[in-house]
Amino acid sequence: MADAIPSETKLCSTCGEPIPLVAKKCTHCETFQDWRRNISFSSTILALLTALISVFSLSLPIFVNAFRYENARLAATFGGVGGSNDNLIFLVTNSGTRPGAFISAAFRYFLNHQIQVDVPLRVLGGTLFVEPGKGAEFLLGTEANNFRGPPAGYFDYKNEEAECVMKITTADFLGVLNEKESLFPCIMILPFVLKIAPAAVRPMA
Repeated sequence: MADAIPSETKLCSTCGEPIPLVAKKCTHCETFQDWRRNISFSSTILALLTALISVFSLSLPIFVNAFRYENARLAATFGGVGGSNDNLIFLVTNSGTRPGAFISAAFRYFLNHQIQVDVPLRVLGGTLFVEPGKGAEFLLGTEANNFRGPPAGYFDYKNEEAECVMKITTADFLGVLNEKESLFPCIMILPFVLKIAPAAVRPMA
């Protein structure tokens, strides 16, 4: 007849050996006696999981960078007339990951949906490049002889049919040109036109 099990002990649920009644882990086979006995992860599996987590943590930045927009992303806006009234201010920001360049701009004056004059603007000194994550301010000017075409008094900024458009050209890191036109009130550049070509402005009534 098998020996009786002491009242202070119980049988291991795995190996059947007697263990203390309050034991949570078998002293013979080291099997947990509570809910944890249903989780059968071996040390090898745990080691593999740990290694996979480590590799994933290290490779995550590589995957993220692989899908990032690896180019310049420029946004240029017209900022008004400079303090001396003989230049125009342009603000350019680069939200991309590569440098980009501000190429050129042109002022266009429309009347009755017909282009009346197209004035090219040139950057006044400084670099043309905008580094990633930064912004830059550019001053652009022109020469009086660029105001060719309509006779004196063409710039009728008070005419409700008049439209002023600024055409801005930028280049991304790959050299691809991007052109954007934005409409603005003609009176915004009145001081500039008066300084460069005063005869072009129609006299006030």
